[in-house]
Order: sequence, then C-alpha cells, then structure tokens
Amino acid sequence: MARERESGINLLRSLEYFIAAAEHGGIGAAAEALGTAQPPVSQSIRRLEDDLGVRLFDRTPGGVRLTDGGRELLPRARLLSSEASRLRAVAREASSAPGRMRLGFARALPEHIITSVLNGLRRPGVEVAAEPVVEPARAIVAGLREGALDQGIVDGPVVSAGLLASRPLHADAALALPEGGRVEGLRDGVLAWCTLPRTDNPPAFDALADQLAGLGLEPEHRPVARPAELLALVAAGAAAAVVVRGAHLPPGIQVRPLPGVRLSFTVLSRPGAADDGAAQRVETALRRTLRTL
Repeated sequence: MARERESGINLLRSLEYFIAAAEHGGIGAAAEALGTAQPPVSQSIRRLEDDLGVRLFDRTPGGVRLTDGGRELLPRARLLSSEASRLRAVAREASSAPGRMRLGFARALPEHIITSVLNGLRRPGVEVAAEPVVEPARAIVAGLREGALDQGIVDGPVVSAGLLASRPLHADAALALPEGGRVEGLRDGVLAWCTLPRTDNPPAFDALADQLAGLGLEPEHRPVARPAELLALVAAGAAAAVVVRGAHLPPGIQVRPLPGVRLSFTVLSRPGAADDGAAQRVETALRRTLRTL
C-alpha cells in the first residue's frame, strides 16, 4: 500500500502571494496590492517554501529579494496562475449561455482537459451551457445522485451504482519527472509519487497503483489537492506524477513513457436529466479532447 505524506496548503493562493511579493518587492506591498492583511501573505509564502523545499526569498530590512530558486520558479508560478485564470474565464463565459446544464468534473482531471471539454460544448449550434463544479470524484457522484448535477466526468473506475455511465474512454499515461530525474527515483525513495488523495476515488487510485506495481514501482504516496500542485512539486524536484501522455506541461518537467499504463475517464449522468442528448455531447467533447493529446 502506498504511504501518504500530507500537504495542507492552498497552492494557487500561495502562488498568487508569491508572484505579488516578487513583483512588488515586499510582503507588505503585496498584501496592500491584493487588498488583504500582511500576516496571511507572509505565512502562506512560508508554507509554500516549506512544501516545495525551496527558499523563495531573502528577507531584507527593505523588503524581500528573490533567491536563485525563487527566480527559477517564478515563471512557472505565473504559468500555473494564468492557466487557472483562463479556466475560470471559460467557465464564466460558458455558464452565461442559454440552456443550462449542470456539469461536474472530478478534480483529478487536468485543467486543460476541463477547459477543452467546456470549449467543445460551446461549439456553434449547440445550445448548452456548462456550469461546472470541480470536486473530488466521490462528490461528483454524490451530486448526481442527489440531483444537484446532471452530468459529470470522473476518472475511473468509479463506484457509480444508480447512475448512467458511458463506456470508459482511455488515454495513455506518462510519468512527469523533474529535469534530470530518473524513473528509478521512485524505486529508491528519492522521489515520491504525487497524486490526489486516495479518498477522492479509491477504485481509480488502486487501479493506477496496481498498474505501477506491475512495472516494479511502489513509491511513497504524497497527496495534494489539485492537479496544478502535482506539476509544481514535480518542477521543484520533489516528486513525480502520472499524467496523460501529451498533456500540456510547464517548463522544468520531462516526460517518460509508462508502457501499458492507461488512464480512464467516464461520463456519468443522472437518470431522468432534462436534456437526454447532453450526456452524448459531453462524451463527444471528451473523446475529441483525448484524441488531440
């Protein structure tokens, strides 16, 4: 059984604080620009440093100065923050269209896949709006059963009794490693396997762990809350992560094949949802997205 090491930071918010402090040259100036108090900004940046294992700033009487590590990570932090902003913008635009469809995504799905599916649903002639919810797979399943959602995309396999499920759609997996990292680092404990908590979707976690074990890989498990955190920890040299082959990755990450390892995704629907064709449109958008990877 993979061992877990907890991480309790809000990565995207911490990256926002890190970027602001770098741009404004100080914690106080960053807090003022963000309209918040100084202590949360300072504490969040220190937690980010502890979690990444990298000192980002030298503290001086006049403010802060980026370290070499901070200068290297700043462009990647900006890239991750920008991707998150684009995802929110796409979601807001989609949710304003007519014909609301309540759609959920398991947070195991990378942001570029969610964005691509939303864009696919907004094709001309398709009068459907996505009001997306991004939560653990178990929460998406619960939302469908309770009637809060109409359709959902989850990583699989998943326990979906009482729901309508598409055939699983598959994508080849790859291993994201830090620059200079080796697959053997997972075997000798140099690198942890960074992924979402097993409690998000135990069947999916166990299926992937079994596939890795088949390749002789049974590393320590380091859980995080969001896919973006996986890539940040990989880029920082702290971990490796399993990704969809062909995924959009930031600088500082190399990819190695994982022969025979595949990731699966399933479209779930609530029986009796008002739009009978919506599930097929979601599945088509997901299928097209996976084909482009």
